[in-house]
Amino acid sequence: MNETEKEITTAGNASVGAEAEQSSSINNNSIIEFTPDVKPFPDQRLIQLKMQPGYIETKTMRQLYDQAFEPRFQTIDGLLCPGLYLFVGEPKIGKSFCMLQMAYKVSRGEPFLGFDVPSPSPVLYLALEDTEERLQERLFRMFGTKVTDNLHFAIRADKIDDQLIEQLKNFMWQCPGTRLIIIDTLQKTRKVTANPCNYSADYEVIGRLKTFADESKVSLILVHHMRKQESSNKTEMISGTNGLYGASDGAFLMYKKGSSDNELVIDVECRDLPPQSIRVNRDPVSLVYSRVDETAADPKPKDPIFEKVSTLLSVEHPVWVGTATKLIADLGIDMKPNSLSYYLNVRSRMLYSDYRIRYEKGRTSQARGIRLTWIPPEERHDADDDNDANDDDYGNREVSV
Repeated sequence: MNETEKEITTAGNASVGAEAEQSSSINNNSIIEFTPDVKPFPDQRLIQLKMQPGYIETKTMRQLYDQAFEPRFQTIDGLLCPGLYLFVGEPKIGKSFCMLQMAYKVSRGEPFLGFDVPSPSPVLYLALEDTEERLQERLFRMFGTKVTDNLHFAIRADKIDDQLIEQLKNFMWQCPGTRLIIIDTLQKTRKVTANPCNYSADYEVIGRLKTFADESKVSLILVHHMRKQESSNKTEMISGTNGLYGASDGAFLMYKKGSSDNELVIDVECRDLPPQSIRVNRDPVSLVYSRVDETAADPKPKDPIFEKVSTLLSVEHPVWVGTATKLIADLGIDMKPNSLSYYLNVRSRMLYSDYRIRYEKGRTSQARGIRLTWIPPEERHDADDDNDANDDDYGNREVSV
């Protein structure tokens, strides 16, 4: 037993319920009835309590571990996750060209700066400092005649304090599956205030956009400026207060490397990914960026348990159904059933993102059960869309014009 499994076994010695130990003889080669868990109907007394002023909703550590959250797919593998991000650089450094390239590549499902894009998806680009004529010229200069209907542009939008978020929701209702929205620039969506350096105001405005991004499971990037004042901490050079960066999920910081205008570095800070620094060159004619440091990054450590889980599933046997006890026996690991259940609940997103195995909790006809489903490569884009379709949407409503 390796160190990871020892740690899990030691940390998870909670008492095991009777039904978790039942029926370890379920055969995954046969057709087994499986009913996924559904949320229980809320207790009326709890509903009344929640309506009282001063109520605060809490969950215990055990309740958190009992939850298995739906996977959230990276928009660009290893570079961009769902959430709200700042893309910051000095004026005229080429931020818009880099963001146009990202938008184009995501819309077509093509690699961006050497990072894979899992699948093509609709993209919205708010080019609020441009005209349609300038956009047309830039796009043709960068990509020629290789057009896509997945990339949408607008040169006008409301302010954040007005109807901008509603406009973004309406776009996503019209274009389901949208995974990237770029606002160029943040300043064009904010109202002029008497005190532009207000931490609370910066934090509040970013917080509203982040709530939208989180609920929509979309990557929302705000193009913003870098202050001229130098600092050893690049994030302190973001124009405005620390409230902008503090309320976001991360930032891309672009700056020159040396004296050439076409040699640049993009530092990436993301809550869900390791920090990284990407050296890029910009073609002086097309203004398209290419990555300089193509050296392969250190491989991501393999999860020892998920490595074994992946051996259970194949093209011939894409589904496994059984109890936690049965899964422990099939994997040949030394764990308590409750510990394995907690492990799968907490790390189910990794199981899907790294191994493309969907994990579901539920019941078989005999006991509490688990269903593992391997998604083959040719079906993964459709499976991602089906998963998004199961989430809460905005309903059938009129679209604002």
